[in-house]
Amino acid sequence: MGSYFSAKDLLAPPTERAAFSDRQAYVCAELSKLAYFRFEGGHSLEQALEVARAVLGDDPRLTVMEAQLKLVLSSGRGSGIEAQAVLAKILKAVDHELVKTFSNQGTQAFLCTREVKLDSGGSKKVAYLVFRGTEPCEFVDIKADVRAALRKVDIGGEQCEMHTGYLEALDLVREDIEAALNETPHDQLILTGHSLGGALAMVATRLFASDTTGACYTFGAPPIGAIEVQNRLKTPIYEIINETDIVPRLPNPWMTTAIVMLLRLVRLLAKSVTLLNTLLARGTWDEQLEAFTESMTRYRHPGYVSYLVGTGREARLRINVDSFDRFKWWLRIMWKQRFSGIAKMLNDHSIDLYITKLKTHARKRH
Repeated sequence: MGSYFSAKDLLAPPTERAAFSDRQAYVCAELSKLAYFRFEGGHSLEQALEVARAVLGDDPRLTVMEAQLKLVLSSGRGSGIEAQAVLAKILKAVDHELVKTFSNQGTQAFLCTREVKLDSGGSKKVAYLVFRGTEPCEFVDIKADVRAALRKVDIGGEQCEMHTGYLEALDLVREDIEAALNETPHDQLILTGHSLGGALAMVATRLFASDTTGACYTFGAPPIGAIEVQNRLKTPIYEIINETDIVPRLPNPWMTTAIVMLLRLVRLLAKSVTLLNTLLARGTWDEQLEAFTESMTRYRHPGYVSYLVGTGREARLRINVDSFDRFKWWLRIMWKQRFSGIAKMLNDHSIDLYITKLKTHARKRH
């Protein structure tokens, strides 16, 4: 397991503005990674210790934390209460206070706060609502991802088309989250998550945090609905995509448009073939498939999209990348990786890679 919060010099992002911050992006990426910690229970002692070591590294407090964790989890596999105690200790080590965790049928998130000093004097409390991303072995997560049919949702008297699976996943914890936010004093709210977690963070931003003094940061998150999702959305959403990461590019409007055109062409040609025309006439499956595929062409990212490019010391975050430039470096990368392009598209989805590149970029600018 990679380290957590290794860039101690980046853990104090500016908090008097909601504009994009490299350091805030780094902190959110680290929290998004921490959301994969199974705070609902099920960790062994060694797994919990591994996370603690990853967070603290050479910090002298590690010895004390290890002793505490051994006491907490000495009975074997940790219960939910024990696992939450571990999460609280890990967050405390980087000056965050765990407020509450949320877990219901595959949707997990946690709420934490941090007291920060302001440049102008005084302090403010920043709340972080962090959603867990897709766990490949969890069927409920995969189910939420693939239920991509658009559903009309009324938000403040306006109709928006949003991803059915993400709406249903958020509904499982929405009431508890809103209650916790109402009970937790805070001056600013930051929502964040990786992959499915980023999608849920964006849905939450649109549904109940669309006008806050904070922001939403996502990493490798897919789009959550049609273009109307942006309407009346005042809280800024900063979507970060790592180079060829395939997840935030699905569904792809270009690809789905091509499929729609192909389906229409097949129907047109089939009319001249008696047998095929008879088969098509027996049902409406072809029309339903076309309608579903056409709906996929309406997906759009609702936020400010930026791209992590380059590797090693050359890693950079590029904002407002022109579509022509994106096409050029995509082709260049795919040509260089022509025998392992699919593997790169999957590997680029790693939250560890997002953190590494954000850390490099932020340190160059800080």
